[in-house]
Amino acid sequence: MEIVGVVSDVKHFTLDGPSTADLYVPLRQMPSSQSSFLAARMFWVIRAAGESSKLTATIREAVLQVDPGVATSSARTLRTVMSTSLGARRVNVWLLEIFGQVATALCAIGVYGVAAFSTRTRRRELAIRSAVGARGRDLSALMFRGELPPVAIGICSGVASAYGGAPYLFAAPFETDPRDAGIYLAVGAGLLSIAALAIYLPARGAHSVNPHEALSL
Repeated sequence: MEIVGVVSDVKHFTLDGPSTADLYVPLRQMPSSQSSFLAARMFWVIRAAGESSKLTATIREAVLQVDPGVATSSARTLRTVMSTSLGARRVNVWLLEIFGQVATALCAIGVYGVAAFSTRTRRRELAIRSAVGARGRDLSALMFRGELPPVAIGICSGVASAYGGAPYLFAAPFETDPRDAGIYLAVGAGLLSIAALAIYLPARGAHSVNPHEALSL
């Protein structure tokens, strides 16, 4: 065979798969045994400007004028072809995103519940300190010093475990990095902010009530 040109790499199957070795041969030089296979897998790529719906009708009319026996079906834009090939992956990523958001929300609720419960158990202590002259910001600082470090240690441990185990759980993600530090920092900072809010709100409520009422609980 005479080589008349070399084309760029081609991916016929998946975008994240390796390029395949392909050979383009003129239609008239293909073996007759492969004619049926070619007839079922013949595609035209047309570059044009304008709306795709109008172009489809124009192309079908042109083909019909050349050969009425040739059917022009499955006319799609290249953008649609690429979007369809990624459809299954988009669904998987969408589901992972939903599950990730739900997991983050559950973690946030758990952190808030534990921090708020721990803070409320010291409500009487805060009321006593308020009765003897402690200011609101002093009580809040006291609660932060006592309750926030254990929560911060737990969040840091969880983020570190996720950072170390992500490459083994997601070995070959497509154009993503399982160790994207920005994501881990954002999640850790978000959970820490929720824990801080969970500590601050009960502490603020404790020093805003009448100490006599709090001590009588």
